[in-house]
Amino acid sequence: MNQFKLSALFAASLFALVVASSDVDAQGMFGRDRRAAPQGREFSAAEVRDAIKRGIDSLESSQNASGGWVDVQSYSGGTTALCTLALINASDRADTRAIQRGIESIRSERQKTTYFISLKIMCLAAADPEGNKYLQEVQEDVNWLIKIQEKGNSKGHGGWAYGRNGGSGSPDSSNSQFALLALHEASRMGAVIEDKVWEGTKNYWENCRVKDGGYSYHAGRGKRDSRSMAAAGLASSIIVEENLPDLNALFDGVRIRCCSDIASVGHEQQTADHLGNNFELGRLKGGRGVQWRFYFLYALERAGRLSGRRFFGAHDWYREGTARLLDWQMDGGTWNGGAIENKDVATAMALLFLSKGKRPIAIGKYLFETDEDNMHQKGVHYLTRNLEKAWDQKLNWQEVRGAAATADDLLESPVLFMSGNSGFVLTDFQKDSLKTYLENGGFLFADACQGEGCDRAEFDRSFRDLMAELFPESPLEPLPANHPVWTSHYRLDRPDERPLLGLQACCKTSVIYCPRNLACLWNVDRPGIERKMKNSAPKFDKLLDQIQYATKVGVNVTTYATGRELKEKGDRPKLEGKAKSVLMHRSLELPKLIHDGGYDEAPNAWRNIQKRYAESGNSVNLEKKFVAADLDQLGDYPFVFMHGRNSFSFTEDERFAIKTYLEMGGFIFADSICSSEDFTASFREEMAEILGEQLKPISPQHAIWNNRKFLFKIDSVTLRKKRGDTGKFEEIKGPPDLEGHEINGRLAVVFSQHDLSCAMESSTVSQCDGYKREDAEKIGVNVLLYRLLVE
Repeated sequence: MNQFKLSALFAASLFALVVASSDVDAQGMFGRDRRAAPQGREFSAAEVRDAIKRGIDSLESSQNASGGWVDVQSYSGGTTALCTLALINASDRADTRAIQRGIESIRSERQKTTYFISLKIMCLAAADPEGNKYLQEVQEDVNWLIKIQEKGNSKGHGGWAYGRNGGSGSPDSSNSQFALLALHEASRMGAVIEDKVWEGTKNYWENCRVKDGGYSYHAGRGKRDSRSMAAAGLASSIIVEENLPDLNALFDGVRIRCCSDIASVGHEQQTADHLGNNFELGRLKGGRGVQWRFYFLYALERAGRLSGRRFFGAHDWYREGTARLLDWQMDGGTWNGGAIENKDVATAMALLFLSKGKRPIAIGKYLFETDEDNMHQKGVHYLTRNLEKAWDQKLNWQEVRGAAATADDLLESPVLFMSGNSGFVLTDFQKDSLKTYLENGGFLFADACQGEGCDRAEFDRSFRDLMAELFPESPLEPLPANHPVWTSHYRLDRPDERPLLGLQACCKTSVIYCPRNLACLWNVDRPGIERKMKNSAPKFDKLLDQIQYATKVGVNVTTYATGRELKEKGDRPKLEGKAKSVLMHRSLELPKLIHDGGYDEAPNAWRNIQKRYAESGNSVNLEKKFVAADLDQLGDYPFVFMHGRNSFSFTEDERFAIKTYLEMGGFIFADSICSSEDFTASFREEMAEILGEQLKPISPQHAIWNNRKFLFKIDSVTLRKKRGDTGKFEEIKGPPDLEGHEINGRLAVVFSQHDLSCAMESSTVSQCDGYKREDAEKIGVNVLLYRLLVE
């Protein structure tokens, strides 16, 4: 290979960059082409945030001088309570002037109806979730709701009517769902609600259920009324189960029944199927036109979020609902649905759908093909509720149907959870999707339903076999005592009780497996059960401690996996960026240099930068390329990437080839995976041997950081460093700290002793010392453009 060939290839790459540069918009290389029209139902998280902001502004502008909103029909205070609740959820705070004025107006309202009192309770609970300010007032309103709950032996027993000022009437499912929502939020706040109240609500909703999976508007009618009632029935059934635990079904004496899945999900699935089969946004069947579409979306959001379903049938309820709401929003930021769903009511319900539905997904529950293989499906639901408390953050979870889930689908969940006690076999498609998911920053968390009286070992064998097949060079091994998972949130000091095994894939422990029960214990970690167990002390003291410890393990693993940095719904994670062919289909290739220090341990790090580059319209070959330290191979590429985590050395022939390559115009960009001291020492020694001198610090004033043609001006970056064995990181800001070597006035080698690869590879926060992801990407892009634009 001669210098002419290398220079010609360099010129071709440079020309490709220049030709494509006209497609880079004002957002830079990582932005979307402003001229490209949105495709179908696609939208971004930024668009949703903008729609919510405009909706908030419109509600605040229509608030009247007394702090309220104009009532619809005779529901005094109802619109004000609904709008205030929407503002609290959409603003994710309760201290704005508009919200405080709304709360004052609600608290001064004297007329009582089921709708108003229920919405008032939900507002006060949202504004004061710990019950420090409004608990006594909420308890009084709860007592009023309990007082007017339908009693007696009628099929409507346990439901609620309109209840105007305590009056009676025929219970219906609309009033009943709002009352139940209020009691649920009040209970979480600390209000006292006896079991007989929940038993009544259970009776009511069971009497509303009909054979096809729908729910009727009045109990005992045997005929479904609308999809809104089906969504209300699904959410209400889940709430009843959460608040009315059956200790006899859950426990055998002082032992949890872990060997069989006691969660009743059959009727939930039937209702979900019913919603999927009748999914028609914007119009209700039965001749009612579009009048109740916002009411339905508000009910649909609760059903989808509480059940953990991303899909009803083939319909992604959040994406389809959000796409419709974005289309329906009017110029002033409002929505309008008709006489009853006027602009304030419709806007409030739209905001509740958008703001609650977009809460980030923390965990995806991986479902096998048959229900028998999916143990303790509700365990993830209750773990997520406890994560919300631990992180002080509103979260969602979702089910993931493994048989059909692509890697893109899996990446919707930063943590994927598997559980079972029977053997399983994944298809080749499932294996490929799972491995690709893990290689692109995903995290797998699993437990085997073993112990607590469960003796089957089939799941354990199947899971270990699967990991050995997917990652033959990375065995599942017990996590050491100094692993950050033990201290990521709580300090866990009983590793033998719930042992954790880990598998190192890419830049971090990407798989954590507990060969004992976890989900079974999460499933019973509910406030109602905790109260009953404490009332039975000391009988349940030891078991309660075990349950709480298992939940802490779940919180710690999820915290370690995500760093508490989660993505909003809206922007779909994708593995492939769009690319267009330029320069007669010639495309930029960026190979990795082979060495014996772990040359591909972060397999997707640099490819993720290439994908970003491709999204600007440039042509990039995303196929993996590896080159040996051989002049014939090196000479084909103007740019070579190198990283590793272990010590290594080159032979004399390899050193000669690398030196010749660099002198002919080649370029090497390298970093130490997880800031490895071993790799750093080896790289510096090898470069000194090859170049005849040590690498030198690259000045913060160097053009590579300051010339705008390299896209980013980089004067300050953030380094993350672990604080001892706490598992937590401190952030240090300063100029880029990289080293290099110049040949004929241009950089030929750029090296970072601080991790770039793991930051660029992971879709969540890296668990390594090194640069933050956004800074790693900026450094990577600037180095790439420097090589292509500087001769």
